[in-house]
Amino acid sequence: MTREAGGAGLARRTLETMASVLAPSVLELLEWVDGAERSYAETMEWWTSNCPRHPAWDDAVGEGLVRVVRGRVRLTELGIRRLDDVRRTL
Repeated sequence: MTREAGGAGLARRTLETMASVLAPSVLELLEWVDGAERSYAETMEWWTSNCPRHPAWDDAVGEGLVRVVRGRVRLTELGIRRLDDVRRTL
């Protein structure tokens, strides 16, 4: 293994470890979305009332954990796996 390949592997594993940790607000959003069918409008209304404005939503979308399908907010496959991982550790 070359020095570059080893370094790249370490960097990849570090990023994967960092990505496996969910911010409490993102975890709360995932739990909330998973708990009932949610419209995009309802989601924006609920998460706008929290301060600061949309960081949990922005983070969840940016990390590929949630998506909007025909006006409904859904967990992605990654979001489901991440939420399940957290639930298993509790």
